Amino acid sequence: MAALKSFFICLLFLLLTACGNKSGKPEFKKPDPLLSKEQMVKVLTELHLLEASVNLRNAQNTTTNKKDTLIYSDFFKKYGTTYAVFQENFKYYASQPVVLSQLYDQVIIDLTRKEAAEERNK
Repeated sequence: MAALKSFFICLLFLLLTACGNKSGKPEFKKPDPLLSKEQMVKVLTELHLLEASVNLRNAQNTTTNKKDTLIYSDFFKKYGTTYAVFQENFKYYASQPVVLSQLYDQVIIDLTRKEAAEERNK
């Protein structure tokens, strides 16, 4: 899980440096519907866990699992959104580096808590 944390920190750094704008104003209009910061943290946290699980399973199998598309579709349904809505919201939040950094700070905290809970349950 430490490697996963390092990956997310690197990803966050890349997103912040690549997506910043000089004016400090959002480059994207607020999407409709706008996912709250709390919703984005929850979705991002669980999405990263899902992606790690899918990637691990795919690394163990030499063939791509056709169920992956359904897994992601079901995932977004669970959170009452779609991939398209999530994409628009992610672009919006990514256009605000400080806000995105705050979101990912919370994602890392949540992932760390989940990791600690898993370790306690072993």
